[in-house]
Amino acid sequence: VIGVASVVRALTLQKDNPLAYAVGEALTQFLDNRYTYLRNVSKRGVGYIDAVLVGPPGVLVFRIVDYPGTWINERSEWINRARNGGLKPARTNPTRECVKDVVALRKFLSKRGLDKVPVYAIVVFTSSHVNLSASGPVVPICEIPTLYQIMRREYLADERIAPATVRSTVDAIIDG
Repeated sequence: VIGVASVVRALTLQKDNPLAYAVGEALTQFLDNRYTYLRNVSKRGVGYIDAVLVGPPGVLVFRIVDYPGTWINERSEWINRARNGGLKPARTNPTRECVKDVVALRKFLSKRGLDKVPVYAIVVFTSSHVNLSASGPVVPICEIPTLYQIMRREYLADERIAPATVRSTVDAIIDG
C-alpha cells in the first residue's frame, strides 16, 4: 500500500512550473541576495503554492496563471469574456486560491514560531494575450511587465523582518 501511494504521489507531484520560473527570472533584475524565491512549494498542511518570495519585507505568495483573454477583477470576484462576447463569472478564481495559500502558509509558519512574519499575496498573469482590469482587488494583480511596480506599492514598501528571521523562514519552508 505504501509503495502504491508513493508511486501515485511521484506521478502527481508537480516537478517544475515554467510559469513560476519565468516570474523568478523577471524578479532577478530587481531583487538582491537578501531575497529567496522558492518555486513549487508543496507542504503537508499547506498544499501546493506556485511560488514564494521571502525577504526583509516578509513573505509574498504568488498565484501564477497563464490565462489568455479578458479578465476583470472586482474585489475578490473574477469575470471573463465568453466566446459570444458577453461577460460571465470565471470558472476559476485566482484571488480565492491565493488567499487560501496565504492562510495555509500563515498557519504553517505560526506552528514553527514564525507567527510575526507578514505574509502577502499577488496574482501574476503570464499570458501575452491577456487584457486585465480591476476594481478594488483584494489581492494585487499584474502581468509580468508590471510585477515590480505592483510589488513596490505594498510588499516592497518597508523592511519588516530581520535577516535572521528571513533565513529561519526560508529554512522552515524548505525543510518544514
